[in-house]
Amino acid sequence: VVLLATTNMAYSDIREEFLACHRTPFNVLCHLITTPGGLVAAFVLVIRAAIHAGVDPSLATWASFLPALHGVILFFQVPSFAIGVATAVLNVIISTCVFKWHEVSDDMTWTIVFLACYFGQDLAHYLAGEPTFQSKYSGGSGFIFHLLEHTHFLLPLVLDAAQSLPHPFMCWGVQYDRIVNAKLESPSEQRNMDHIRKFVLSTDPTLDHTTHFWYDRLDQSVQQAFKDVAEGSTISNMFYSLFPENSYSLERLEGMDEIYVASPKFSTNSDKVFYMEHIDGPCYMPFCSVYRCILAISENEQVITTFPMARNEWTLRTGDIVGFDFNRELHLIKNHPENRNKTFRIALKLHYAVYPKVLRPLGQFIGWLTTRYDRAARQLFLYTITPTTISQKFSAMNVLLTTKFVAELCKYVGIENVVYLTLLALTSFFSGFLNIWIIGSSYVHYLIYMGTYYQRSRVNYGLFLRDAVVYKLCALSNLGFLIYTHVEFTHLNLAAGLIAAGVFLASTSSIALGVERTYFGSECGWHAPKWITAFPYNIGIPHPMIVGAVMWLCGVHLLIGRAIPWLVPVHIVLYLCHCTQEEFNLHAGTKPQPYRGNFAHKNFEVEA
Repeated sequence: VVLLATTNMAYSDIREEFLACHRTPFNVLCHLITTPGGLVAAFVLVIRAAIHAGVDPSLATWASFLPALHGVILFFQVPSFAIGVATAVLNVIISTCVFKWHEVSDDMTWTIVFLACYFGQDLAHYLAGEPTFQSKYSGGSGFIFHLLEHTHFLLPLVLDAAQSLPHPFMCWGVQYDRIVNAKLESPSEQRNMDHIRKFVLSTDPTLDHTTHFWYDRLDQSVQQAFKDVAEGSTISNMFYSLFPENSYSLERLEGMDEIYVASPKFSTNSDKVFYMEHIDGPCYMPFCSVYRCILAISENEQVITTFPMARNEWTLRTGDIVGFDFNRELHLIKNHPENRNKTFRIALKLHYAVYPKVLRPLGQFIGWLTTRYDRAARQLFLYTITPTTISQKFSAMNVLLTTKFVAELCKYVGIENVVYLTLLALTSFFSGFLNIWIIGSSYVHYLIYMGTYYQRSRVNYGLFLRDAVVYKLCALSNLGFLIYTHVEFTHLNLAAGLIAAGVFLASTSSIALGVERTYFGSECGWHAPKWITAFPYNIGIPHPMIVGAVMWLCGVHLLIGRAIPWLVPVHIVLYLCHCTQEEFNLHAGTKPQPYRGNFAHKNFEVEA
């Protein structure tokens, strides 16, 4: 360690090149696991080898403190204070693990652990499609020095890579606005759109209901024009602006594609679905998405495409394209209060599977499954588009009711939250460990708070608000249940006083701020910063909402602390972590993007 520290090594000399090889979340996550694991295994093997060589075990054990010493040296060499502290703390943890585990298991086991961590990093690079940093200097002059430099700075470099990701790990719980948009303007794109538009008008579509031309049934020339547009660079670049090309794959799903001609009227048939809040499919899959893109190929001043949770509104005119998650994004269309189209609104519906390259089988599966669902739903849609029989009318009504129910579920709970909480409850029930449910559902909202406060930019505010409320209610319900089942009356009066005072302070703070300012409406750009002077912000208590929350949590701890001593302290620690974040204004420094869309008459008021 002393040798490495005194050699002419500079962290900044290798940082940029290392980060260039570690840009995908999967690769960085693997390194966050394999780097500490490999270091623990390496130091354990060194200690065990020394003991086998005849070194006194008590003396050899002192080597377990070398990682901590290394962490101190790195703290002074790494420019970033936060990464330096994190490196030092993690090295202390590594030293502790080495000290406790060097006598556990045998040499072969630790050798396997070390090799798994070492080659696991190479495998992560291969799966992520990124070169290894070692490959950048292998075969060149000074290989040994570069290898030592790489090894010396490896841990802070990995932490730096994690912090430098477009969406850091602490923001994985953030609900981003994942809607993409672009404008097709090149001469070839204009010619292709014009060709398709002329084809549609030549068929004299009806005014009574929407008309659909499926891609696989189009004439060859129209199909080729459609394909050229769908596979053009404008659309692929639109996706890669949100999903980095080096780590994500974009795959067209032509089995779902169609030309859509809007009808100016609807009744109780399946067309009415478009004017209701709805999601297009139920095939939710973590990390992988199927996108539906609406590309306008005719002028339009009447129909507004609205995304209520993301608070986006788009009036799509010729060449405008907007893409959204087929299985996640709540949306609808509505008519402008004044403007009316003079001709048909014609749009292309384009579909793509977007998935991390390392999850290709899963991404292709969700694309296949969504395509099968869409084809089945298409048959039901056509069956109910002009209902005349009792069966057709019943089916049409069933479609509308189901659409309404699913929309409300998505709006107030979220399908992904239902899936997560259900799996958590089943795991807890069948394992017989209530703590699995308690831990997994009590602290999620803090992670949502801290991640959203840190990120700020391009947050889907409606989804954030929904998730924050859902998991806060889960936490409160857990506390209420545990008070009911484990209450102790030893300090009842003090507990009741703390709970009452804390709830009063936190509640009045929330009332003074308003719901949206309470939930970072100002930080996310939906409300202008405003100095609040109403009670209790005028009595000198810093962060009265958090102070009130800590007070009533302390009261709860007096009631259930003997039975579950860790539950409330973890709540308080996480609250104080977030309080620290607010006090020092710790965030990514990105500019909020509260409103996205091109509809001039915004229904969602954004303060200047």
